[in-house]
Amino acid sequence: MIWAFLTDVFLQFLRVTALSAPYLLLGLLAAGVLRVFVPDELMLRVLGGARRRSVVLGSILGVPLPICSCGIVPLSMAMRRKGASRGATMSFLISTPETSADSIALTFGLMGPVMAIARPVVALVTSVVAGLIVDASDQEHGRSGPELGEPDPDADPETETEADSAPETCHGGAGDGCSCGAEPQAPTNPPAGGLHRTKEAFRYAYAELLPEIGTWLLLGLALTALIGAAIPDEFLQGRLWGTGLPSMLMAVLIGLPLYMCASASTPLAAALVVKGLNPGAALVFLLTGPVTNAASIALVRRFHGARFTRIYLATTVGVALAAGVGLNVLLVATGWSIVPRLGGGAESGLGAIEVLSAFVLAALLVWNYSRTGIRQPLAEIAESSLALGPLAAYLRRNWKRATAFGAALVALLWLGSGFTVVEPGEVAVVRRFGQLRDADLAPGAHLRLPYPIERIDTCDVDRLRIIELGFRQRGADRIRDAEFADELDMVTGDENLVDATAAIEYRVVNPRAFLYGADDVDDVVRNAAMTAITGTMIGQAIDDVLTTQREPIQQLAMARAQRDLDAYGIGVQLVSLRLMDVHAPPAVHDAFREVASAQENYATSVNRAEGYEARLLAQARGERSRLLGEARAAAALHEAVAEGDAAGFRAFAAAMAEERGGARAGSEHRLYLETVERVLAGRRKVIRPGASGGQFELWFVPQEDDAAQTNGQRIQVPVLPQSPGDPDSVEITLEELTGLPSAP
Repeated sequence: MIWAFLTDVFLQFLRVTALSAPYLLLGLLAAGVLRVFVPDELMLRVLGGARRRSVVLGSILGVPLPICSCGIVPLSMAMRRKGASRGATMSFLISTPETSADSIALTFGLMGPVMAIARPVVALVTSVVAGLIVDASDQEHGRSGPELGEPDPDADPETETEADSAPETCHGGAGDGCSCGAEPQAPTNPPAGGLHRTKEAFRYAYAELLPEIGTWLLLGLALTALIGAAIPDEFLQGRLWGTGLPSMLMAVLIGLPLYMCASASTPLAAALVVKGLNPGAALVFLLTGPVTNAASIALVRRFHGARFTRIYLATTVGVALAAGVGLNVLLVATGWSIVPRLGGGAESGLGAIEVLSAFVLAALLVWNYSRTGIRQPLAEIAESSLALGPLAAYLRRNWKRATAFGAALVALLWLGSGFTVVEPGEVAVVRRFGQLRDADLAPGAHLRLPYPIERIDTCDVDRLRIIELGFRQRGADRIRDAEFADELDMVTGDENLVDATAAIEYRVVNPRAFLYGADDVDDVVRNAAMTAITGTMIGQAIDDVLTTQREPIQQLAMARAQRDLDAYGIGVQLVSLRLMDVHAPPAVHDAFREVASAQENYATSVNRAEGYEARLLAQARGERSRLLGEARAAAALHEAVAEGDAAGFRAFAAAMAEERGGARAGSEHRLYLETVERVLAGRRKVIRPGASGGQFELWFVPQEDDAAQTNGQRIQVPVLPQSPGDPDSVEITLEELTGLPSAP
């Protein structure tokens, strides 16, 4: 169990580091550009004089600069000695550690544009208000500020000697571990060339500033990962410290004494918002955590006096609380939301730029620690933890004042518990001494009687709640542990075992019934859904469950579950019920697979037979069409040939008729002879002139066998009569017959 927790912490650390890396690298580069291209002399020159302009300019110049709450104190002393007014010093003292270029970029990357804009704007307002109050207070007391080199009127007498004797080692960044009380080194002018200035900006950003904030940045990322792994999601939602003014006061109590740089506090605040802390309280933490710590408060009092310190703390806390309340009200009125990018869902996956930036950041940190070692970072952490000692000694010396302050703070916390902000999509139910009030609270800011006179319970009526059956969703992974894997093991109507998983979505329709109708509504919904699904499956066959009837089964089970939930009176309405996966349990999975394979083989065989049948039918239809086409083509061909022959014969007959009309006798004789030659092609024939002029005789010569039987006798030879009355035969010997000339 402990290894799983440590693994989760490590993965959370890697994820938060990757998400923060590109914005941190960009912010460090912006800080380097400001450091190199904005001369320190210009900053000090424009902050002189007790004027409103110097206060505003001090705030504006301090917002992007990467200087920590500890390092800003000696720098403010240097500014005072060089002529800056007390108001300008105050504005610069507050605006500088609250934000920096890298922390603004990191806020935009982790918490979105609303928080990225609100953070520097409120820091600017806080510093301007504090500076103007200091100037007004000085004018009221007749003090216009010291001349150059003179101490502050309200400062402790020992301040000057201690400050002068301090080593000049502090000119740190937004999270540096500089020695508090040390005066910053005199600014050095970078080379004049543009290329040299650019190199100097990179060197300052990644070789000087990154090592100074690296230790505290890693500490903040580690705390963020620890919160992400140890605290359940929405743990702070609806709790006393998770809504309204009490949570903001708690953020003040945590942020004031502890040391946390602007960059390191950003992922920590994002992690708290993920766990349910309201954005207003997170903004209060971002404004108070970086600007103060126990050591810097003590140094401010010694260097600038008690009245200056009171204004310093009161303005920081007061404006931060007002900004926190205003941010919550603004979010409710506009419907905007602040969604940190620290979740593990698929919607917030890591891109190539973030992974590459994480490797670059890790390489730069390793390179810097290889140069400087880790002894100095460890000493910085130890020094910051020991800074609580002077604060404890001060409380012991002034215990009456501390007791009165504690009582006032407790009273303020108690009265502040009556201020409540109901988030968009939520409904708050009010109980006075345990009895429900008539009206519920709509989204917005509300005042009520302090706790425990009145208590509120919030309910998110717009959120879609999900119940898993048979599995649990962990980020992008679906887990099936033995503890809940058998929640939907069932028997169908045909006595088949089924192991299923399902997801149920529901929302709240009656907040009071939801809050007070059951101790664990999710458990009630889960049991009702399991009962409905099991009861529906009992009347279904396994084939229907696995194939066509899944959607009707889901609808029927959802209706049965909703009917039971309505009877329970817990004020929820089901939105959907989906069977995610339905299959046989592992114990019978092999047998079930064989049955399914046999059914698939049967279906495959049937499909193949039907396909073969369809293929043969298609082939037969095609062959029939081909034969019909060929027959029609042959018929058309013969018909065309016959028509051609007939046309040719008619043309020939017409020509013959014409020819015969011109020489009728000759044509008849010729046609006669041609016809005889064609019909009697196998007989020998003799044509001789007829007895009358213009006639001829056609004699048929006997065959050799017939000639051998005559022996010189006269024989009857058939002739073709040429005219009526002509004989049809004549007597003649064979010798006479053969001596006759043949027909041509």
